[in-house]
Amino acid sequence: MGDSNSRGVAPNPLSKRAP
Repeated sequence: MGDSNSRGVAPNPLSKRAP
């Protein structure tokens, strides 16, 4: 949910599971 949104930027670390 929001993987495409947070591709380069990281608005919320919860969205990105693989930094």
